[in-house]
Amino acid sequence: MLTNIFQTSFYWHFPAPNAEEILKKIEEYSEKDVNNNCFDWDENCIIDLIPLSSEDWIDLIKPSLEHISILMDANYEYVVYNPWINFYKRNSFQEMHDHEPFDISYVFFANSGEGFSKFMFYDRNSTFLTPAMRKFTRYYDTTGVDYKRGDILFFPSNLLHQVTLHNSDEVRKTLSGNISITEVYLK
Repeated sequence: MLTNIFQTSFYWHFPAPNAEEILKKIEEYSEKDVNNNCFDWDENCIIDLIPLSSEDWIDLIKPSLEHISILMDANYEYVVYNPWINFYKRNSFQEMHDHEPFDISYVFFANSGEGFSKFMFYDRNSTFLTPAMRKFTRYYDTTGVDYKRGDILFFPSNLLHQVTLHNSDEVRKTLSGNISITEVYLK
């Protein structure tokens, strides 16, 4: 039996409890709202970004954060930082990156379809295994997340992730953001 002893790479993935409400809010934005100049991390990708205010979005994110609290059987206090909307046109992509120094990052998927970009995680510790051990244990250093419209994904901010090349003429829309945990109350 192969036993994994440390679990540092994980995510929560579920339909957002208030998905329709989030979708309706995202649809209020269009290409005229794009402002890539507000971001200093977008030089290695092709993507259009819309900066948002956390005050306008926190109540829409809270139901999903409460769901995680139930799943973990723990309460927590947090700070939600300004989120943003991503528009992926054909040939858009997001390079491999992380969101340190935050604790939790999230992506809400506003749509999905044929030829849409894949959301991928990459194991930053993969170099600790030799090529022979990778083959012997059938280890893969990347994994994709199958998502659909209305799904939300939360993950530790230090996880390396990327969005593959978008191969559809329909614009892929996501809402992304970061959270810092300030206190944890175990039940």
